[in-house]
Amino acid sequence: MLQSSTDMLKNLTESLVENMELPGIFILVRKDGKDLFCHSAGYRDVNKKLPLERDSILHMYSMTKPITGFAAALLLERGIISLGDAVDKYIPAFGDIRVWNKETGNITKRSRPVYIKDLYCMTSGLSYPADDPSYPPGVASAALYRQVDEGLKGGPAVTTLEFAERTAKTGILAFEPGSAWLYGTSADIMGAIIEIATGVPFSEFLLKEVFEPLEMHDTAFYCPKEKLDRLAPSYRFGDWLFNPFVPRRALFTGEREWKELDFDHLGILRKGTEEPSFISGGAGLLSTIEDYSHFADMLLNRGTYKGKRLLSPRMCEFFTSGGLMSWQQESMWHTWDSMGGYDYNGFMRIGTGSAMGQQLQLKGEYGWDGWLGTYFANFPSINTTLLLGAQIQDAGALTYMQRIRNAVLSNLE
Repeated sequence: MLQSSTDMLKNLTESLVENMELPGIFILVRKDGKDLFCHSAGYRDVNKKLPLERDSILHMYSMTKPITGFAAALLLERGIISLGDAVDKYIPAFGDIRVWNKETGNITKRSRPVYIKDLYCMTSGLSYPADDPSYPPGVASAALYRQVDEGLKGGPAVTTLEFAERTAKTGILAFEPGSAWLYGTSADIMGAIIEIATGVPFSEFLLKEVFEPLEMHDTAFYCPKEKLDRLAPSYRFGDWLFNPFVPRRALFTGEREWKELDFDHLGILRKGTEEPSFISGGAGLLSTIEDYSHFADMLLNRGTYKGKRLLSPRMCEFFTSGGLMSWQQESMWHTWDSMGGYDYNGFMRIGTGSAMGQQLQLKGEYGWDGWLGTYFANFPSINTTLLLGAQIQDAGALTYMQRIRNAVLSNLE
């Protein structure tokens, strides 16, 4: 990367902090297994003026999903599960899960089983929480997450398996399985299936099969007390920022000051120091940019890390290739603007090289991002990884990621 390009990237990341779009950001670009660009701007802790660093511990939220997808690929390779298995083979209550008909408003039994393939590609119909009373799947999901949140505050704790069973018993699918695409709780159900299929707690399976081999020593579903000094606080949206989830407001004229996030989200404690009962395969991990770079390196190396093979090259290619039917892909494009031109599989976006989306896209790229601003993308065609670290509410929907992506990909030789 030319010096002029690195200067441009530094200026771009510094401007995000100066303009108060982010309290802090860490960017890492790796190519051919080596660091190409690494830069930190702003702070992980605004009050203490502590910088975001390579070993700062971050809430990964949905960047948990690719790791859950990888864990499932391990079981696929070993013949322990199949994408054609019905979910009710492992969680019997799923045999009775109901489906909502958007046109009639009726809620009836689904016409075919939910397959593991539906979980893997987000075509199950399982929804994330929503407060719109006209959308029963989101309302049912919100009610379940309230039960999980009550457990965080001293009420009865909900375990990983209980979450999956309650989803089956009280949840409502947004459509017939396989008929469309919807971003929802599929990865959480996959985590429960991995636990049932292996007979090992999901967190323990990841530790032994993924984190230890990849030397991801700071990755877990909680932050141990001795590491709390490295945990980055999470910050709320400021009134001066455009929140894509609410109508545009008048420009803020008061004092600009970052405030810490004051609520938990999706059953994840902001400062949990012990392993939780609910191990969320969709959102629960805390990790560092350094740790996640090991995972990214292994995937670019087709399943091998420092000479240790975790996954075969053939299964690694399958895991990182598109898995949607044409109508499912169109459903995704219709419901998520930034996913235009992408395919999806293994809880990751998969690039087709199309110009239909909102950013420069390379064929064969894959990755995902997180609610608080973490971001991961591998670009096999140029043997490159891009990792971003930030901790601000709803950052996964902000366009700064697209701006950085475009700048990085346009300036790689």
